Amino acid sequence: MKYPILFAITLTFLVNCFFAEANAQCTAKRVAFPSGSNAITLTGKTGGCNKYKFKVDSGQRVRVKITSDDSRARFHLQWDATEDETGTELFENQTSLDQSLEYPDWLIWATGTAGKAFTLTITAVDE
Repeated sequence: MKYPILFAITLTFLVNCFFAEANAQCTAKRVAFPSGSNAITLTGKTGGCNKYKFKVDSGQRVRVKITSDDSRARFHLQWDATEDETGTELFENQTSLDQSLEYPDWLIWATGTAGKAFTLTITAVDE
């Protein structure tokens, strides 16, 4: 009886180590609003490295929406603070967001059922 339990614990540990290492190696891709446009459209598949960095003007209102056939698809938006700045601003497990952002640099990434397609639309407007 103790061997199956030991095997299950070991397997769980190894799987967690694998995913933690894979996530640590995910480098955010810099994306920018196209010239003359206030919207960015990102597409990808959940389960891989789909982290992006973008910049807005301080105080702009940002609208973000994720669309996917996967009902579990969500995005996470986090202030991309530098090492000497304290605090953080994080919006987790969102399907849509309409928020004034105080800071200019942001990270966004999508989660959901692995391998499912998603589209993220980010719009920035002046208030």
